[in-house]
Amino acid sequence: MGAEWPVHTATRDDAAAIAAMYQETWPVYWETPECVAAQFDVLEAIGGQALVVREAERVVGHCEFIPTREPEPVGFWGYLEALEVHRAFYRRGIGTALVREAARRCEELGCIRFGTSPDDERSEGLYRKCGMTRVERCVTTHFAIAGEPPEPPVEAAEPLSPDERPWEQLLHVLGRTHCAAYWWSMGFHRKAAGEDGYTDTRADRLLVGGHAAVVFNCGSWLHVLLPPDRASDAALAQAAVAHGARWLRSQGRDSFHTVMPLALADAVRAVPGIFPSESRFHFHMSMPLGEAVL
Repeated sequence: MGAEWPVHTATRDDAAAIAAMYQETWPVYWETPECVAAQFDVLEAIGGQALVVREAERVVGHCEFIPTREPEPVGFWGYLEALEVHRAFYRRGIGTALVREAARRCEELGCIRFGTSPDDERSEGLYRKCGMTRVERCVTTHFAIAGEPPEPPVEAAEPLSPDERPWEQLLHVLGRTHCAAYWWSMGFHRKAAGEDGYTDTRADRLLVGGHAAVVFNCGSWLHVLLPPDRASDAALAQAAVAHGARWLRSQGRDSFHTVMPLALADAVRAVPGIFPSESRFHFHMSMPLGEAVL
């Protein structure tokens, strides 16, 4: 159960060592200790934690998880946001130890489920070994915005401040490659830091046909949160996407990404003024928390 590799709570003092591991293993991301330190700020704002496995003074494994409260049927659950093992230490049980410890801590906090979104087949195999199964298939799509999308039937719209927590009342139905709490914290944190690509991060609460919705533009991504009893409401989703696309267009953007559950994919593609250019299937995995699976 990972006893060979003790798992430790990471702190900002580990930032340089974590960055060094990513630079050696996955240099596209985690490029500097400053980037890693900023991620601690993002996690702290939403109650997340970072874990590491060390060999002497060297970090050889790292993960992050977020316990987050969302409406039923999602509920209080733990999300594994990041997982990486140094390439020289693959297949030695480090990833398994990190996942199991993150799940154990989430269970200790009261989470009833633990899940993530795999990047590839290798990571899917690891999560299956830890007890997860596929629970939802989605389509990740890049949309081009052509011209000016028509104005949607929105009765009211108001901007939300970064300290709002709309995911506690509304379900994150579009753009869900991560849990809503993480996207929210990361997006507004990077906006406050003036990072390129995030300066126009914005969230609006909409009223459409008497129903509330939230549209969140974060970097190149568009997210939509809907009431639990309207989670499959195609017209509400279309209005929210159109509103978000119009906002992006007003900021000079000509495209966005989102993740669509299959039940809403056709409806989103039918929004006037946006056109899908690239798509790929994406899926989520999870497991119930309890001694039987840990």
